[in-house]
Amino acid sequence: MKITKLHIQGFRSLRDVTWQPGDLNVVIGPNGSGKSNLLAFLELMAVSAQGGLGKHVQALGGMDALVWDGQADAISCEIESLRSNARTMPEPPQLYLLALQRLGHGSAYVANAELLLGLPDVVAGTPPRYMARNDQSASYMDEDGQFRAVAAEQLSAEESL
Repeated sequence: MKITKLHIQGFRSLRDVTWQPGDLNVVIGPNGSGKSNLLAFLELMAVSAQGGLGKHVQALGGMDALVWDGQADAISCEIESLRSNARTMPEPPQLYLLALQRLGHGSAYVANAELLLGLPDVVAGTPPRYMARNDQSASYMDEDGQFRAVAAEQLSAEESL
């Protein structure tokens, strides 16, 4: 997977940042400019993809320690990525959307995530959801293009996208 665009809002010192990485990236800048927070956010996304978001957020001190300036209501991101295999045709781009909505002024939050196969097209409409998840349920598209839903009681607290 190759990240082609990353847009982060409300994470630590990254109030509203868009980054379009290339094939090789060197992150430099003065102290306090957000280098470590960018790397911490990429780690948060990796942990999220592996199903460990809840424990990781707790280990980092909860939402109070993660939100911009300690006061933002949410952390959100959009990650555009490409998957390709040299042996096959390149796959369409993917868009991963994650929002951690803060509940009050503590460590509690509600997470909503979507993984879209293909990027939204204003003319043709939004592409079908590949997978969507919140704290109550999850839905996904199977190999036949049919949407399937998973009930809340069947959903692990650490389920991953």
